[in-house]
Amino acid sequence: MRRLSLLLLIVLALTGCVRLPSSGPVVEATDVGGSGQRVDCCYLPNPPRVGETTSQIAAHFLEAMTATPLQTTVAQQFLTARAREQWRPERSTLIYGSVAIRGQRQVSITLRDVYEVDEHGTYRRTDRSRSLVFGMERESGEWRISGVPDALIVPATWASDNIETANAYFVDPTSRVLVPEPIHVPRGDGFATALMESLLAGPGRRREGVMQSFLPANLSLGLSVPVDADGTAMVELEGDASGISADQAELMATQIAWTLRQDTTIRRIKLTADGRTLPGQPTEISLQTGDQLDPAAFGASTRLWGIRQGRVVSGTVTMLDPVVGKLGRSDFGLRSLAVSLRGTEIAGVSGDGTAVLRGPVGAGQVDEVVSAASDLLPPAWDVQGRLWLLDRTPVGTQVSVILDSDQAPLPVPGLLPGRVANFVVSRDGTRLVGLVRGERRDRLVSYRIETRVNGAPRLVTPVALGTGASPRLRRIRDIAWRTPTTLAVLAPLGELSQLRTLNIDGSPSGLQSWPTLAKEFANLAGAPDPDTEFLATYPGYVTLPYASSRQLVAVDVDASSLTYVG
Repeated sequence: MRRLSLLLLIVLALTGCVRLPSSGPVVEATDVGGSGQRVDCCYLPNPPRVGETTSQIAAHFLEAMTATPLQTTVAQQFLTARAREQWRPERSTLIYGSVAIRGQRQVSITLRDVYEVDEHGTYRRTDRSRSLVFGMERESGEWRISGVPDALIVPATWASDNIETANAYFVDPTSRVLVPEPIHVPRGDGFATALMESLLAGPGRRREGVMQSFLPANLSLGLSVPVDADGTAMVELEGDASGISADQAELMATQIAWTLRQDTTIRRIKLTADGRTLPGQPTEISLQTGDQLDPAAFGASTRLWGIRQGRVVSGTVTMLDPVVGKLGRSDFGLRSLAVSLRGTEIAGVSGDGTAVLRGPVGAGQVDEVVSAASDLLPPAWDVQGRLWLLDRTPVGTQVSVILDSDQAPLPVPGLLPGRVANFVVSRDGTRLVGLVRGERRDRLVSYRIETRVNGAPRLVTPVALGTGASPRLRRIRDIAWRTPTTLAVLAPLGELSQLRTLNIDGSPSGLQSWPTLAKEFANLAGAPDPDTEFLATYPGYVTLPYASSRQLVAVDVDASSLTYVG
């Protein structure tokens, strides 16, 4: 194969340690043999031993796939000669919580708490369990596996030590902003190579209209992305680069810089295509290339916004002052609001939830842009200047947008199921996540947003996001962005509150619990910006759960509907 596997061949250069599965395979054999050899940081499992049973062969085959640095030389020895030639473990990675092994001539493998990552590092799905069958044959008098799935099969404990959740950066359909796409790739010396391979794989046809890549499909990566002692990454693209324009080259460099800057050993990038520098680009690419396309919205206001006595206020947690425009001087009876990313326009929902008022932060006219609605949730803005509205009508939740150049709401195809309690839209305008109330348990549903030529959006590809909550945490109070690809989830826990973060692709690897909050908080105020204070609020009280120090700080505040731009 020309392209190396992300989760198999690239990681051959890994030198980090690996933790073996704590529970280990469950087998119906009385002895599964030794556990291999450990030398310093490395782990080399034992090859097959004379006289092993079929269950032992299957168990040790799974163990052989946890070799560190990863290699399949030992694993292949558990296969028949024909199976070795046919096995393509680079095509998929199955990550499991526990495993049970049973059977003789055909060994049944039951994997539990399974999720899958494809050859490009993209998370696919989670299963409660998955059943595999390993065919068995005798070869030279010993049992060997004759049929095995085209996948690397590893425990979650191994994955947590060896696979990093990162992003490949693409570009939105209007070329205004970068779109981060979560990927799961090997840690270690092959990290930069894995990042580039994922980027070169492109967003795929399923995401046409959501994002695009300016790296031509005919270009491929050389052997690897070496990083020298000075932090210079050598990216050598192979293929015909004659048709690349200066504008395309700039966006290519931006995608590459943002993707590779996640490797903290890289300080600069030397980029060539077909042996030459890209048109209009320097020999060395800065990691700050394309900062104006930041998916957290370059130049977005970091001020906090809220409502006090029906008027809009803005500032910091400890100092919120009325805005200078009409919405800050007069009581319009607003119950919620949203502010454009630059902090120049306000959209407020009336107290009865039936109307939307829109006006500038400074001097200017306030207009009613929506009337006769049923029950409007707090709106949201994206980088394209689209104002997103969700109206909970008697027949369901209707999504609509007001385009920057059009004051009339435009219906968005698709009706969200159930009663939606809240929603968020990513600042890059490519994702919408709804918090849906259920009879027994609340759920999160994530939609991709396709953008048509005229800027009109469409919701596609709904995905249910698991929160990893315990049975006690059946309800969700609120959601907010923590980064461009992670959400914070606020859940009640008796008289306390629990904060969790999760990956926007739904993968279990992003689940993380924050400290339990000592009050029953109702709302979150967050932004996909690490420099913005993250707030959990209820009337008259705010706490700042700092993710870095894990400290909780109480601050009195007399405003409601606290939010950041977006």
